[in-house]
Amino acid sequence: MTLNTQIKDWFATNAGNGTCFAGSGKSYIDADGISHTGRTGDIVNAFYTAHQVGRDSAIIIANTNYTQLKVINNNADIELSDISWVYNNDGGIGSSTTYCKTITIPKYKCVNGTCIEDPTGTFTEPTCNNSCVPRVTLITVSPNSVQLMEEQGINLTATVYDQNNNIMPNVTIDWSALPLDMLIFSSLSTITDSQGKSSNYVVAKKIIGSVTVTVKNGSVSSNATINIIPGTNIKTLTKIEITLLKSQLNYKEKLDFYVTAYDQDNKPMPDIVIEWTINPLIATISNILTVTLVNGTVNNSITAGEISGNLILTATSGNVSDNILITIIPSSGGSSGKTIATLTTLLIGLSLLK
Repeated sequence: MTLNTQIKDWFATNAGNGTCFAGSGKSYIDADGISHTGRTGDIVNAFYTAHQVGRDSAIIIANTNYTQLKVINNNADIELSDISWVYNNDGGIGSSTTYCKTITIPKYKCVNGTCIEDPTGTFTEPTCNNSCVPRVTLITVSPNSVQLMEEQGINLTATVYDQNNNIMPNVTIDWSALPLDMLIFSSLSTITDSQGKSSNYVVAKKIIGSVTVTVKNGSVSSNATINIIPGTNIKTLTKIEITLLKSQLNYKEKLDFYVTAYDQDNKPMPDIVIEWTINPLIATISNILTVTLVNGTVNNSITAGEISGNLILTATSGNVSDNILITIIPSSGGSSGKTIATLTTLLIGLSLLK
């Protein structure tokens, strides 16, 4: 096994609960960018898998990738035996125990009513004057207002202060959000570092709206607001394409055809309403309105009348359209019918008789 104490403690802090490994309930992202919830062993395995498939730069949890993790582990790679050890020590199903980070309890002494941390002190907790006892009185969050696109992430940082406005290390921060299920947290519980700060990487889900993030320790809390907006991958109709097997019809002949709607990436688009027109009206169309199916296409048909000539078949959706020329001719060996010119002459003659 290659895991050193520093990397074990890192997993306990960033992929566990408080300062211990977690048997379930931890959110992380795999090398393909897919979100999961699992145990500490699952997260270690995700780092290992990312390295095996050549994705050392993929962020898995706590805004950390395999390359950064390896530095913490004295540049030693994670091995299969390491994964087995973590699974056996994360408190999950099949594990034998739960690994916890060793916390050094500071010693204190009071000098002139002021509580001072001192290794020679006799108190594990300040018990002199109440003013000597550091207690959380303020938590700030940065940034406290931010806008994210769907599936975009950001680091939020909480800073903890005591009653004397001093920063407070080793303070547990609980993270939550309302409404639920709009954000993915790297961890629901973090601990402030030596600078009194604790960061958490959050990712917006594909849900549009405003969400309030709350950081809390005991009765002290603070909020940040995240507005989730549509991502840049919104699909826009850019092209309609009519497909015919032939463009010449005999009298009364029926022709089936289809149309395909495409987005800006030239990919078929479902649920697009198509309006159909014919000019001049020397044929009939089965459906004036159609809606593209899941494959982005929809079928329709046209039936020729008994008037020879050319017509334009047009498909329109919003400001996007396509048209195609169709020629109608007499059936072989049948009546010659009428031409468009003949029909026009008849209409003019009728108007003169009025």
